[in-house]
Amino acid sequence: MKQIVQELTEIEGIKTARVQGENVLKIKPFSRERKDQDAVKIMGDLRKITPKISNTLDGIDSIDSWEWNVRPKKRYAETGISDSVNDRKPKGHKPAHYLVTIHGGD
Repeated sequence: MKQIVQELTEIEGIKTARVQGENVLKIKPFSRERKDQDAVKIMGDLRKITPKISNTLDGIDSIDSWEWNVRPKKRYAETGISDSVNDRKPKGHKPAHYLVTIHGGD
């Protein structure tokens, strides 16, 4: 598990990777609290970070399989009924971490 954590922390945009449970990893990207908001601003581009995490986990031979438990999702400010989807303003991300279950890891 230490090797997996080490490889994940080498990914650009990842702040920490820690063992959360017996077979669960918590991966935190660089983020910043948003003032007066319940969402967090993730500093990197999740469209680039998420595939890098996926490719890293797929490339580790000691893992039989793995699966996402939690992934950050973009949150938007509340809009009125007449506002279109294109008018939504990003509020941040919630949650501000990934949870991954490892099957067959050392």
